[in-house]
Amino acid sequence: MNTRVKVAARVFGALAAISMLAVGTAATSGATTSVAPTTASVAPVAVAPGSPAAFNQVMAVKSRPGGRATAADTIVCTPTVQNPHKSTHVPGTVNVVVTLSCTQPVPGINIRAALYLNGLLVKDSGQKTVNNSAFAQHNAAVPCQSGTYQGWMSYGVLFPPGYVPPTGASSGFGNVVSITC
Repeated sequence: MNTRVKVAARVFGALAAISMLAVGTAATSGATTSVAPTTASVAPVAVAPGSPAAFNQVMAVKSRPGGRATAADTIVCTPTVQNPHKSTHVPGTVNVVVTLSCTQPVPGINIRAALYLNGLLVKDSGQKTVNNSAFAQHNAAVPCQSGTYQGWMSYGVLFPPGYVPPTGASSGFGNVVSITC
């Protein structure tokens, strides 16, 4: 594994830890925020072919108001890791698009995308925050090299006040795709 990938993984890990600390501090001080909780998950540096992580699918999250709630009140947020593909917008690149679609708008969504080539992390998009929406999208792209690609995503959702649980998060991988450049 090259030094650049190792350094990037350490930086993303440190940023996630700092963000989690900041969110925890705000919560304990009584402060409120309109931003989704920072996802604790950062893209793993490498995935061994055939390992359980290579087939991990991202899980949906849901929340409902406390007290007497109906099924219609439940918010379900469904993640999607699209297949990596040759970009039609930027020739000569491969990209993966990740989305999160909720059944109702939520106060905050954090979303992150990553792209792997032959089991090694080649691009981590960093975290993107979308407020007061039912949808978020992010992508990761790299110059095209022939090989096996796989996308990854993580997300965090802040549900409306009074919903239980108040937050939800998940991460996981999409399909493995062979691309020839």
